[in-house]
Amino acid sequence: MQNNLLRRNQGGLKIQSDSNGVPTSLKAVIHNNVFADNNVSETVFLQGRRASPYQEVTLYHNYVTRSHVYYKNVMLLDQVVANLTENHIFNNLGYHIMEVYGFGRVRLPIYQTFYHNSFHK
Repeated sequence: MQNNLLRRNQGGLKIQSDSNGVPTSLKAVIHNNVFADNNVSETVFLQGRRASPYQEVTLYHNYVTRSHVYYKNVMLLDQVVANLTENHIFNNLGYHIMEVYGFGRVRLPIYQTFYHNSFHK
């Protein structure tokens, strides 16, 4: 998904992947998007299968702004191997701005990667 504007929605981007094998696993690239003025539900919601580390998501050069989700997280990454690079998360209100859940029982060298992101008001 690249070069899109998601604005004034009840939520934003929601991806739920349920694959337990490499051939059918999720390999998502979310690039150069603007998520603005969203409310009610998460602006970016990415969720993978429990105890399956095959879902990979790369978010880079995205702009998330003016999301007002008072009782939800603005961004939620749950059970996905995420790489977030050079994203701008600006002027958002939510329970948490970003919440990340990992893999507690998986014995592989997998990591969440965050480089040069800016979180500010």
